[in-house]
Amino acid sequence: LINEFEVTIPIRAGVAIFPLHGDQTGQLLRRTEIALNSAKEKKCTVQFYEEGSDAKHLNRIRLINDLKQAIEQNHLVMFYQPKVDLKARRVTQVEALIRWFHKELGFVSPEEFITLAEQAGLMPALTRWVLLTVIKELSTWMESGIDLAMAVNLSAYDLAHDDLPDYIEKLLTEYKVPATHLILEVTESAVIEDPEQAMNVLHRFKKQGIKLAIDDYGTGYSSLGQLKSMPVDELKIDKSFVLNLDQDKDDQVIVRSTIEMGHNIGLTIVAEGVETKAAWLLLEEYGCDKLQGYFISKPASGADFLAWYKDYDVNDAV
Repeated sequence: LINEFEVTIPIRAGVAIFPLHGDQTGQLLRRTEIALNSAKEKKCTVQFYEEGSDAKHLNRIRLINDLKQAIEQNHLVMFYQPKVDLKARRVTQVEALIRWFHKELGFVSPEEFITLAEQAGLMPALTRWVLLTVIKELSTWMESGIDLAMAVNLSAYDLAHDDLPDYIEKLLTEYKVPATHLILEVTESAVIEDPEQAMNVLHRFKKQGIKLAIDDYGTGYSSLGQLKSMPVDELKIDKSFVLNLDQDKDDQVIVRSTIEMGHNIGLTIVAEGVETKAAWLLLEEYGCDKLQGYFISKPASGADFLAWYKDYDVNDAV
């Protein structure tokens, strides 16, 4: 209690027990730190050291160091997944998705290394690498007559940095890419983590002319009422509601009502996770604006995407 105000303080504790988990001071301290990191990852209050965690901890440190080098030495790659505009009957957008092919470990999943980047404070560098890479790529496409908008994912860590709008504006100017050709996708949870800060940064993006989208809608805690007050242009329905759309009546009700309500507040609706023709046809019937998923194309490297894009015809797909 501070001046009659109750302040809730979240606690994370890592525990190592003598002599069960070690009999030397340095060893116990190291294993306590490992347990604490585990408590942070699992978002639990207390985490005891678990046997075998040392190897996992060392692997984590190695991956963090290797990721830092991969960012600095340009060893990451971008893949692109298209979005079909049902009204225009063509691909109008692509989502940029980062990939890491480790020289020894092979493919490292984005879920794993992005989590590591967040925990190790590498997100600002990683996001800036992504933005630089995709805006340069988009500039090259535009010079060759390919007119597409590029979507890039931002995390809560990115929204915490006030200088990001200035950095993006500088890139757009340098590579002569119109702001309207860039879409920034944020999750509901990223906005909820620090709403005031996030809204401030989002409004700055909006003033620059950049389009904004809420990603993975339906998996967070926001409502369409809250979305109404946010400066967003698009809403992406999470793939968990789309993957079995033709078989799950509940998903059909949720998706149809989300599309209708989203349109009522002026949002463009994108459905991700479209993997069957049946899902495509249902979403088209419901009035969905854009579709994304394996039925259209899996994420592909820049060269492979361009080859696919030049041959793709929406009318042949369905």
